[in-house]
Order: sequence, then C-alpha cells, then structure tokens
Amino acid sequence: MSRVPILFSNLPNEILEIICSSLNVKEERNLGLLFQNVEHLRKKNMMTQLTQVLNSSEAAMFHHLLRCIIENEKTGLAILQNEHCKNILITQKPKSLPHWILSIGECQPHLLEFIMEDEDYRNSLTKVETDYLITNYEKLLSPGLSAKINEELTHKKDFHFEEVLFDEDEEKEINPFGPLP
Repeated sequence: MSRVPILFSNLPNEILEIICSSLNVKEERNLGLLFQNVEHLRKKNMMTQLTQVLNSSEAAMFHHLLRCIIENEKTGLAILQNEHCKNILITQKPKSLPHWILSIGECQPHLLEFIMEDEDYRNSLTKVETDYLITNYEKLLSPGLSAKINEELTHKKDFHFEEVLFDEDEEKEINPFGPLP
C-alpha cells in the first residue's frame, strides 16, 4: 500500500469522504476520540480503503468514479485531476456507448474546461465528439482554448468513424443478406 499517499494525499478529507461514501467504502474500525491525531488516521484509513477499491479488477470501478464526478463538481474535479483515476477513466470507458465526457457536459458543464484543457482527455474523444462539445459548450471554454481545439479539429482524422463507414469486410458480416446491388 505504499502507493496510497501518492494517489490521494492531495485530496481534502471532505472529498475523500464523499468518494468513499459514493463507492460504499465503510470505515473498517471506529477510531473514537482516544487518539490525538484522529483526523490524520481517518484520512489514512479512507485513502487505504479507496486505493483497495480502485485497485480492484471490477468493471464497475469506472462507473463508480463517473458517478462521483456527476454527483459533485468539487469531487469530480479532484477525481479528474488524479492521475490514477484519469487512467481508469480513459482506458476503462465502454467502447459501445457515447463518451462519458459528453455526459459530463450535461451534468457538470463547469468541469468541461478542465477536461478540454487536458490533452489526454481531449485526445480520448473522437472528432465527432469533440465537434459536438465545441458546438454545444463553446461558451464555457476560454476563447484561446476554443481556438486551439478548433485548430486541432481541422487536422484530426477520425479513424473510428471512417472504419465504421468504410470497412467492407465488417459490412459483409453485418449484412446477412449478402452484398447490396
């Protein structure tokens, strides 16, 4: 558990409590009022338990983090800034659903500027998804960031979109009636 301080030591106790509560992480022991440094011990205990949840191999981990982001803007920003959580959000996202950042635009629009400033989050979006966010939420972004993203859009090739439209082998598998005349 040597990674615990690195992952969550920068988060305030109230954020840790909200995250733990949302993930149904309960304190394993009652620390009581006997200790002089109860707050420090509670934080260490919460960080340890939260790290255990995040290190689990459960597929629901992504959904728990997303739920925490959607429920509370302050918690959401703390999660988005954490490198370990960021890795989970980018690598564990369901491929068959629209990108989770689109739902953040609806539920926590004030987090979009931070998300769009981060190159890793921005690059996880397809061209179509990025265009949608710029079209619908441009007023929430700084003019400089909007210009930068629009410039990137002109050079971004959306491979996923093209594969879906132009993959003839995939079309044969999908179309059980044979090739179109």
